[in-house]
Amino acid sequence: MRGNVGYLIARNLVTNEEFKKFVDGEGYAHGEYWTTLALGQRDLDTYKDQTDRPGPRNWVDGSYPAGTEHEPVRGITASEAAAYATWLSSRGSHPGSQGRRATYRLPSSTEWEVAASYDPRTEKPSAYPWGDQFDATALVLGADSPPAAGRGTKKPSPMGLRDACGSLRQWVLDARKPGLKGSDYSCDRKKAEELARVANTSAVTKDTEDLLHCGFRLVRTLD
Repeated sequence: MRGNVGYLIARNLVTNEEFKKFVDGEGYAHGEYWTTLALGQRDLDTYKDQTDRPGPRNWVDGSYPAGTEHEPVRGITASEAAAYATWLSSRGSHPGSQGRRATYRLPSSTEWEVAASYDPRTEKPSAYPWGDQFDATALVLGADSPPAAGRGTKKPSPMGLRDACGSLRQWVLDARKPGLKGSDYSCDRKKAEELARVANTSAVTKDTEDLLHCGFRLVRTLD
């Protein structure tokens, strides 16, 4: 999906299957991927799965739980998300890039908000990805785990963004300062009504339990 300043923002969140390529490629061991956020290098030794191996907090023995390959990756910090983006950028051109070098990064709050709420038909943003009124039937609420990527909301935003809410809270980055957008699968109606509001940007968390509700999508630019 194309933004209005020459960038592309992913329709879906990054999945476990996609993130595992970074883990298997020893992305956690290469310092050159951890330069976007200074705190990434400082806290690198704390980025461990349940068996003390590098990776997302809910993984075991360096891999995601069986049957969750299509679920969005969760249990990671903004630093891990940014490192994944740097690693992906280092791999050169990608499908759809027409041979040009593709650079990946976390979206800014503004980029995320445009993709989640702007309606080209009315040329206006909405309060929620589906309109100006909260609709409890439009997203996943009170679930035990996130749905497969693309299934958090009943339909995408007018700009084509899927899972702007109802899946995971999503990392954004403004001037090297991370924040979180959207509601997650476990929210009750009251909490979702607050967090799903597109203009809402939540504070950063490092709590392991909270991180299990955090994931990310990427922006791609072409050099």
